Amino acid sequence: MAGERTKQIQLLLTPVDEQRIAGRIRADFPEAVFLDQRGWVDPDQPPVRQSIVECSSTAAIWDRSIWPVLTGARYPNGTVDGPTIGPVVQWLRSLERTPGVLSPGRWAASFSDRTPPAMRTFVNRLWRIAGQETSNDMTWADQGGAQVKTYHVGHDALRACREGSLRLVGTPLLVPR
Repeated sequence: MAGERTKQIQLLLTPVDEQRIAGRIRADFPEAVFLDQRGWVDPDQPPVRQSIVECSSTAAIWDRSIWPVLTGARYPNGTVDGPTIGPVVQWLRSLERTPGVLSPGRWAASFSDRTPPAMRTFVNRLWRIAGQETSNDMTWADQGGAQVKTYHVGHDALRACREGSLRLVGTPLLVPR
């Protein structure tokens, strides 16, 4: 579709960071809930969770005041998938795949000519919350040392990295002094 675009932000968050950000989202958007994107069983019943930490690694943020009804799709093999972006903001959670090593996650949203203005406002405010609740002082550098990608790092993840108890992957990451 003409005019379609995706907005995304790279995140390195511990569960402590996620809970703090989720609290801000719920305070600013009382109708917002979190969906466990791997928890769809019925296409007409989104798997709502009250906390982001109750979700699998693939989650979404859904503001029910903007999209009161959300439906998934059932496939011939019986699996059910919900929308990944569009009426929801995809939240791929940061994962500690190896103890002490945190892999990045991201938020993603898509827009088209038919996107309601309230959804655009919702996404812009979510990105503002992410910016306020993280540090963007860390960048991934290529082999020549050029900074090519910025990561928004939660305050708990940054503290743990500085203390040496957590390594942030997407390396090499430059840690501010």
